[in-house]
Amino acid sequence: MNHYAKWLLSVFLMGFISATALAAGGGGNTEGAPFPVPLSCYSEDAGSEEFLKARCDKIDGIENYRDPEGAGIGGILSHRISANPFNLIGSLIFLLANRKINEPIRLKGLALILWDRMPPIPAPSGSR
Repeated sequence: MNHYAKWLLSVFLMGFISATALAAGGGGNTEGAPFPVPLSCYSEDAGSEEFLKARCDKIDGIENYRDPEGAGIGGILSHRISANPFNLIGSLIFLLANRKINEPIRLKGLALILWDRMPPIPAPSGSR
């Protein structure tokens, strides 16, 4: 992808994210629902001190946000994405950034694995 296309994609994504934040009541609005949704809204019981401190009671449909009991990381992430689609955008950004950072480490690990699996090279016949 050329430089111009990357720049255009970056501007589009930043515009989309900022428009989503403003539409959700972000930007210093202390009366509305918090954006992004704090973790305490997913993990704390409704009415607890942390829950009220994070203004989780202002979020529409907050009763659907509670994490499922005993679910693994995939189940929790799937539930959070279904409760708040912005979690999908955040997860994709995290995964793409993490992939770029860890790529050299993965490639080095793959080279070491392949090196260990190589059969020994026999000595040339007729050596002195």
